[in-house]
Amino acid sequence: MLRTFPTPYPDELLYSIFARHHIRSGNKSFQQTVEELLGYVPQQLYGLGLPNSLSVLAKNLHPITNLTVEGLVVEHTLFPFYKSFLTPPEAFRLKDLMKKKAGKPIFQVAKIAVIEKDSDKQLLRFCSQCFEEDFQKYGEAYWHRTHQIPGVLVCLEHKKLLNDSLVPLQDGYLDCYAANLENCLVSDVPAICQESTLQQLIAIAKEISWLCSAQFEFKGLQWLRKQYQHHLVAQSFVSFSSSRAFKFHEEKFVDAVLSCYGQDCLSLIKPGLADRLGRYFYRCLFACDVEPVIDRVTHVLLIKFLLNSLKNLLEA
Repeated sequence: MLRTFPTPYPDELLYSIFARHHIRSGNKSFQQTVEELLGYVPQQLYGLGLPNSLSVLAKNLHPITNLTVEGLVVEHTLFPFYKSFLTPPEAFRLKDLMKKKAGKPIFQVAKIAVIEKDSDKQLLRFCSQCFEEDFQKYGEAYWHRTHQIPGVLVCLEHKKLLNDSLVPLQDGYLDCYAANLENCLVSDVPAICQESTLQQLIAIAKEISWLCSAQFEFKGLQWLRKQYQHHLVAQSFVSFSSSRAFKFHEEKFVDAVLSCYGQDCLSLIKPGLADRLGRYFYRCLFACDVEPVIDRVTHVLLIKFLLNSLKNLLEA
């Protein structure tokens, strides 16, 4: 029975709870703590946001915690984000894999692109104001789950840009990094964001927040591709010749997307995307149902651009 397992804070990432438990446990290594919690040490990428073997954890918790495996998955992991654009059977399989000891790599089931080894490491993010308020209220800071959702670069509570910490997201279960003053250094970078860009980032974060909390059954990527085609034709971004061959007006589309979001906003959301909008969006628009991975953030941008909000499409 895990009697020292911390009570989760509101919107706390499960890894953050693990890190706080590790500090209390007195274990020499974080891997020892993880094995104590999950029954083994996973070696999978995305362990911070999509952990597995959570049924073992829930079973070992003291009943007084009132924590269930369902609550851990839904309220303290990134499952609500990664279930988006999965059909109900696919989302069920992902959740089931998180509850059990994973066999198949979880990133394959979630249809997440594997990060190249030589790419820049993604870092855990924090809101400087949340950080201060958490210290005042709880005596310690913690990693907020919503701050780690891909595409979310602002704290929706305080309407300010998030800061990068010094903690690499890819390190998974290799070491323990509780949020603290040493790894959460406030930089001046967020201050350079223009107000118009900040408002776009807030609007995008709200769409992603809705996506994570909304209750709808996704009809599949083939359905999504057909919806894209319908709205592209309706807005004259696609036209058909007499032979029924379609033409994608790439330059017109790219100009419209840039005008909608602004290059600064797109560069912050997905670095380098603004330089390859046409080719990249073409693949997402017309081949999303044959791609092995799902670029959820880009689909959010596309749907918001074409229909003003995700709700107008996904709840239609």
